[in-house]
Amino acid sequence: MIIFNPHQWLRSMVLVVCIMPVASQAAVLSDWQGKPEASVVAALLDQEVTWSELKLAVAKASEADRKALNKDSEVFAAYVKKLALRQHIIKQAQKIKLDDSSAVEFAVRQAYDKAMIDQWLDLASQPESDFPTQKAIDAAYQNNQTQFVTPGRVNLSQLFIQHTEDKKADAERLDKVLEEIKSNPDSFAELSKTHSDDAESAANGGSLGWLQIDQLQPEILKAIGQLQVGNISIPVVTDTGSHFILVNGITPASVKPIDEVKGVIVEALRKKWQADKQQKILSELFILVNLNLID
Repeated sequence: MIIFNPHQWLRSMVLVVCIMPVASQAAVLSDWQGKPEASVVAALLDQEVTWSELKLAVAKASEADRKALNKDSEVFAAYVKKLALRQHIIKQAQKIKLDDSSAVEFAVRQAYDKAMIDQWLDLASQPESDFPTQKAIDAAYQNNQTQFVTPGRVNLSQLFIQHTEDKKADAERLDKVLEEIKSNPDSFAELSKTHSDDAESAANGGSLGWLQIDQLQPEILKAIGQLQVGNISIPVVTDTGSHFILVNGITPASVKPIDEVKGVIVEALRKKWQADKQQKILSELFILVNLNLID
């Protein structure tokens, strides 16, 4: 039984899996300082990764990556394995003197040049510490409010009748349940426990809890759009069955207050200003280039 938009639901579940805290792994990461620097955390054939090497690698990672490593044991394990694999391959490449090859020397030089250019431009284009002004923040907030919307939510209960191959029996069962709901709508929870084919929600009297409106299937969303709190929908037919939906509560979409999103706005404005400044610097320097062409 599904009442969610499956694509939205899958994306949400992927996000949940990626940020779900794992206490034991967090404890491992926080215990670095108590480990001997030479302790081996991974090995691939004759190549080992020590705690000190792992700490150095993680220290150079982005803040987002470090948070993921600290919270998700699977992400942490994959990271350590990739680090061991990387070191093993580099070791094998060094054994056959690839570090002396022209291709590697060129690639290293290219990476060095890019890092130097990027760092110089970053330093040359830093905005003032008090940028942006409150006026600019307020204007950005007003002009981009669609980015700061908290989606509306609904609290729903359902009674779900699953489709079978016997369409006639399904229709008779649906009519019977409909009559029971009409005769005693206040007993929806008990009727859901008795008749619903969705065992999980039925055990809770049909309760689905609070759901984001944009994650609902279109058929469900259309049906509840016509209802008020306390109303029960006519049977809503989806691919899997028919749903009687009870609306327990509605929280409309709202715009997050400026204080809640100020940090995001400031970061975006500073990045935009810096990107424009870097482009201006490059354009001005490009114009100053003198070409000495040989006829």
